[in-house]
Amino acid sequence: MGLAAVLGGCGEPTLQERAEQGDAQAQYELGLTLDYDQAAKWFRKAAEQGHADAQFFVGIRHRSDYRAGRGKGGYALAQTIRWFRKAAEQGHKDAIEALEDLGYEWEIE
Repeated sequence: MGLAAVLGGCGEPTLQERAEQGDAQAQYELGLTLDYDQAAKWFRKAAEQGHADAQFFVGIRHRSDYRAGRGKGGYALAQTIRWFRKAAEQGHKDAIEALEDLGYEWEIE
């Protein structure tokens, strides 16, 4: 992707525009450019569309909340496992490892 596609120009939609139009890859990429709190919105949108890397990042955020004692501990842990599992189901190796670190066995089918 060229710089013009990110910043605008040449008639191509910007990364932001593509993300706002529902492009899961663009949502994920936009999330990578933002701070932690702003990124969460875009990772979540991409994760809900089945983007494995975004699902993993959503799981990481919930795991961080769980470990830091933010929110409801049981809910944060359940969400951590939920999102890691979604990514693991797509063969995401880091998600599989994260589940194993939490005590869950996972095999790639």
